[in-house]
Amino acid sequence: MKRVLNVLVVLLLVVAAWSCTPTAPEGTMTVDTTEYFAGDEIKVQYEITKGDLGENAWIGIVPAEAAKGSVTTNDSLKIDSQTIKELKGELVFVAPETPGTYEFRLNVPTGDGFEVATVSFTVLEAVVEEDFSVYTLTVATPEVKVKTDITVTFTANAAWDAKAWIGIVPSETPHGDMAANKAANVGIQYLENKADGTLTFKAPEKKGSYDFRLHNSETEGIEVTSVTFTVK
Repeated sequence: MKRVLNVLVVLLLVVAAWSCTPTAPEGTMTVDTTEYFAGDEIKVQYEITKGDLGENAWIGIVPAEAAKGSVTTNDSLKIDSQTIKELKGELVFVAPETPGTYEFRLNVPTGDGFEVATVSFTVLEAVVEEDFSVYTLTVATPEVKVKTDITVTFTANAAWDAKAWIGIVPSETPHGDMAANKAANVGIQYLENKADGTLTFKAPEKKGSYDFRLHNSETEGIEVTSVTFTVK
């Protein structure tokens, strides 16, 4: 009889332990897009589709390389987090400052904790637009005779394409279209990654107004600056 009672006690303890084990919740998360720049607003939509939140459930931003599945790990590595109180909703975060791949992870810390859902996103390297106003072209003699030497002094960016170029273009040619400048040029030289220097050209054989025009590439390049001279 005593043995039967002992077995019943063990069974009751097992059943009690099983009944106290929290059931893993299930859920989803989505973001509007997967690529952002530092400081961008990120809207995260979430929903718990099975189970409940318990207390202090949260969504956090964690580096994507962090080991998955552990609420403790997520908590120790989180860059930002917000507590959630509803089974469904939307939170607004700010993208981290450091470029890289991250994940939103939805954590329910009931019992040992559950990582319910994840969604990845990338913070892109910021594109810094170059300030072309710092680059210059100057001519020492703004008036020259036909077919005589004329020199132009330039400052440029050594990181440009080796075939960044300066060309002599009739002044009536519309500015800004590199292909049009290339087609109209009557003299061209490449900078070959020089940051500054002086180039010598032959003045055109036809009198008129011309420009030296500086371009940062021969392929899909930009007209950076220009200076006008006259052939007499």
